[in-house]
Amino acid sequence: MKGDHVLKRFNRLQWKLTISYMLTSVVVLCLLELLVMLIGLVVSNTQGQARLESHAQNLAQMVGSTLSVDKIGQQRLQAIWKMSHDSDATFQGYLAAIDGHGRVSVAAGDVAPAAGSPLLPQLPASVQQILATDPASPLPEGQRAHTIFVQDNVYVVTPLLEGEKSRGALVVRIYVGSRALWMDLFLFFGVRAVVFFIGAGMVGLAFGIVTARGLVRRLQTIVSAVDGWSQGDFSLFVQDASRDELGQLARRLNQMAQQLQQLLRTRQDLATVEERQRLARDLHDSVKQQVFAVSLHVSTTRALMERNPTAAQTQLAKAENLIRQAQRELTTLIRELRPVGLEGKNLAEAVRQYTRIWQEQTGIPLELEMANDASVPLVIENALFRIIQEGLSNVERHSEATAVRIQLTCTDRIKLAITDNGRGFDGQRKDYRGVGLSSMRERIQALNGQIEIQSEPGKGTTITVSCEQPGEEIV
Repeated sequence: MKGDHVLKRFNRLQWKLTISYMLTSVVVLCLLELLVMLIGLVVSNTQGQARLESHAQNLAQMVGSTLSVDKIGQQRLQAIWKMSHDSDATFQGYLAAIDGHGRVSVAAGDVAPAAGSPLLPQLPASVQQILATDPASPLPEGQRAHTIFVQDNVYVVTPLLEGEKSRGALVVRIYVGSRALWMDLFLFFGVRAVVFFIGAGMVGLAFGIVTARGLVRRLQTIVSAVDGWSQGDFSLFVQDASRDELGQLARRLNQMAQQLQQLLRTRQDLATVEERQRLARDLHDSVKQQVFAVSLHVSTTRALMERNPTAAQTQLAKAENLIRQAQRELTTLIRELRPVGLEGKNLAEAVRQYTRIWQEQTGIPLELEMANDASVPLVIENALFRIIQEGLSNVERHSEATAVRIQLTCTDRIKLAITDNGRGFDGQRKDYRGVGLSSMRERIQALNGQIEIQSEPGKGTTITVSCEQPGEEIV
């Protein structure tokens, strides 16, 4: 579990940016270092060839063209080679004096050929070509020896003279030992590369932490504001005055928040106006007409009170019935104005209480079926409760039904069905606008849901609405 927690920390944007900066820095700096190394190797190789050539020519010059091929000459060669090797032990090779037939007369060195052995077969073709002719003849004026580079070896061929006549040649072969070369390469590449990798990694890590921290901090400011907007608080704004892309994003998000806030206010105002218009229509269609009828019955009662008391009593009884109807209408309207969110109940509890009171007041039997009393976002809860109120109000006023059934299911998809056995209407007419039906459509469409109305004359009505459960995306 602890390992998973550590891995989750590295999934954060700050660490992703830090690691990417570090890797980028290491790769770029290493490429630059490799370029510098290549340049250094080229320079070093050029200087190494010049060093080899100079060393070999110095040896040839020290031996001279009058080397004797006896025991004294052998000792001289060995002394010269020992002195040269003591000055720089990395050089290896040999000094060999050969006669006109290409056989070794005297020799000294690390890999010196044996005296009397043929040397020509062991030499490269370019060196053999020089020795096949008189080594002294092709030399330009002022030049004392031939210098030939073959791979990592340098050969210097200088003539051995006896008076004006050539009696052989001195062959000098010099190369740098392989062990010394590998050691130099290891020291050049290995140690420097390790130090460079560590330094580049530390620089990239520090740069990544500093840069990513500021960037993540700015993104967290945006996330905090967006969290507030998702909860309906559009008074929060992203404070970022920079002119880069994040600053431009922050300003556009602030503009969007202001527009959403204005849109919500406009929508609330329209909803208030719509609710007032519906309330005015309901009062006009019910309570106002009933009060007007009561006033007529009271006027008739006053006229009949002295002439016909019995008829006057009848008019008063009718007036009392109308008053009770008006009282029920007002009670219904007042109950509809009370938001379900203020009741301290969830949708299921509020529907149970409302349908029980409605059944007692209207005397119409109501069957309620509810499944999965899951929590529902408040905006959906209020809309469904209003739809139930409007649906039952239509049943009470217009359907002449003797039974009602409500089915409510709250799962991933919320579904509500209101069915009555009333007189129904022609549901195929597209221009039909029943009381409250338009309001139901508007409420469920605001939730990105669907509504279906099935009705035929004499066969009752079924109203089915449904919408998705996630309420975070609904404004």
